[in-house]
Amino acid sequence: MKRHNVDSALRDMLASVTTKNIGMSQVPAALTVGEPYAILYQSPSPGVGEYDGSWADPEDCRRFDFLVKSVGRSHRQAAWMSTAVNEAIMVRSHNGWVNALSPSGLNVIDRSTVSMGAIVRTGEDLFEVNDIYRLKVTK
Repeated sequence: MKRHNVDSALRDMLASVTTKNIGMSQVPAALTVGEPYAILYQSPSPGVGEYDGSWADPEDCRRFDFLVKSVGRSHRQAAWMSTAVNEAIMVRSHNGWVNALSPSGLNVIDRSTVSMGAIVRTGEDLFEVNDIYRLKVTK
């Protein structure tokens, strides 16, 4: 089970749904000055990539954690970006997840919020929020 497929699918879905730039472990290359953006990191927290399948096939299912850093030029922009990311990942309807997340050859069977961060001022005119999400993926 390749983590790269999961990373890319999540980044692409977030960029499409939020209509904002999403970087992978770095600031996105194409930024519009003054616009909020997010950076997606593979989270080094315990349990990342751990197998969570059945006794018969323990490698059938894995958990992947992601830290999403939402960045804005103001407190309001950082909060908006964090909310947009959260809604893109977590919103459900009676038919299931609102936004499809389909890594190549894999099936995301569950999504959860591990932690939602506080808005922190990191520079004179830069604010960020660090949120952690977990995806449960099967082959």
